[in-house]
Amino acid sequence: MEQAHDAWQTEADGTLAAESEEVRLVVPVPRAGSRQVHFLVLCREAGLQVLLGSGTQESLRDAMDAAMRMAQRFRLRPFGSGA
Repeated sequence: MEQAHDAWQTEADGTLAAESEEVRLVVPVPRAGSRQVHFLVLCREAGLQVLLGSGTQESLRDAMDAAMRMAQRFRLRPFGSGA
Protein backbone atom coordinates (compact mmCIF):
# COMPACT_ATOMS: atom_id res chain seq x y z
CA MET A 1 0.00 0.00 0.00
CA GLU A 2 3.08 2.23 -0.11
CA GLN A 3 2.05 3.72 -3.47
CA ALA A 4 -1.29 4.77 -1.99
CA HIS A 5 0.50 6.67 0.79
CA ASP A 6 1.83 9.04 -1.88
CA ALA A 7 -1.72 10.38 -2.28
CA TRP A 8 -1.81 11.79 1.25
CA GLN A 9 -1.21 15.50 1.80
CA THR A 10 -0.78 17.47 5.02
CA GLU A 11 -3.27 20.31 5.36
CA ALA A 12 -2.54 23.64 7.10
CA ASP A 13 -3.90 22.39 10.45
CA GLY A 14 -1.80 19.19 10.28
CA THR A 15 -4.67 16.96 9.19
CA LEU A 16 -3.73 14.26 6.70
CA ALA A 17 -6.09 13.99 3.72
CA ALA A 18 -6.26 12.07 0.46
CA GLU A 19 -8.82 12.86 -2.21
CA SER A 20 -10.16 11.63 -5.51
CA GLU A 21 -13.30 12.51 -7.44
CA GLU A 22 -15.29 9.94 -5.43
CA VAL A 23 -13.81 9.97 -1.96
CA ARG A 24 -12.03 12.03 0.68
CA LEU A 25 -10.06 10.27 3.40
CA VAL A 26 -9.22 12.27 6.52
CA VAL A 27 -6.93 11.55 9.46
CA PRO A 28 -7.21 14.47 11.91
CA VAL A 29 -4.28 15.44 14.11
CA PRO A 30 -4.39 13.25 17.23
CA ARG A 31 -5.12 15.11 20.45
CA ALA A 32 -2.20 15.56 22.82
CA GLY A 33 -1.81 12.47 24.96
CA SER A 34 -4.24 10.43 22.85
CA ARG A 35 -3.32 6.83 22.15
CA GLN A 36 -5.86 6.55 19.33
CA VAL A 37 -5.77 8.05 15.84
CA HIS A 38 -9.17 8.65 14.24
CA PHE A 39 -9.97 8.44 10.52
CA LEU A 40 -12.96 9.34 8.32
CA VAL A 41 -14.05 8.09 4.90
CA LEU A 42 -16.25 10.59 3.07
CA CYS A 43 -18.00 10.04 -0.25
CA ARG A 44 -18.54 12.96 -2.60
CA GLU A 45 -22.06 12.99 -4.00
CA ALA A 46 -23.99 15.86 -5.60
CA GLY A 47 -21.57 18.43 -4.24
CA LEU A 48 -21.84 17.06 -0.69
CA GLN A 49 -19.53 14.95 1.43
CA VAL A 50 -21.33 12.01 3.04
CA LEU A 51 -19.72 10.09 5.90
CA LEU A 52 -19.37 6.43 4.90
CA GLY A 53 -17.42 5.30 7.90
CA SER A 54 -14.87 6.11 10.56
CA GLY A 55 -12.67 4.37 13.04
CA THR A 56 -9.60 4.50 15.25
CA GLN A 57 -6.17 2.93 15.07
CA GLU A 58 -3.01 3.05 17.16
CA SER A 59 -0.81 4.94 14.68
CA LEU A 60 -1.06 7.41 11.82
CA ARG A 61 0.09 4.81 9.29
CA ASP A 62 -2.46 2.28 10.56
CA ALA A 63 -5.23 4.90 10.37
CA MET A 64 -4.23 5.79 6.79
CA ASP A 65 -4.20 2.11 5.80
CA ALA A 66 -7.56 1.46 7.49
CA ALA A 67 -9.15 4.43 5.69
CA MET A 68 -7.87 3.12 2.34
CA ARG A 69 -9.19 -0.39 3.07
CA MET A 70 -12.58 0.98 4.09
CA ALA A 71 -12.83 3.01 0.86
CA GLN A 72 -11.98 -0.14 -1.10
CA ARG A 73 -14.69 -2.12 0.72
CA PHE A 74 -17.20 0.45 -0.54
CA ARG A 75 -15.76 -0.25 -4.01
CA LEU A 76 -14.28 3.23 -4.16
CA ARG A 77 -10.90 3.02 -5.83
CA PRO A 78 -9.13 6.16 -4.77
CA PHE A 79 -5.44 6.48 -5.43
CA GLY A 80 -3.80 3.77 -7.49
CA SER A 81 -4.98 1.26 -4.91
CA GLY A 82 -4.98 -1.67 -7.30
CA ALA A 83 -7.69 -3.70 -9.05
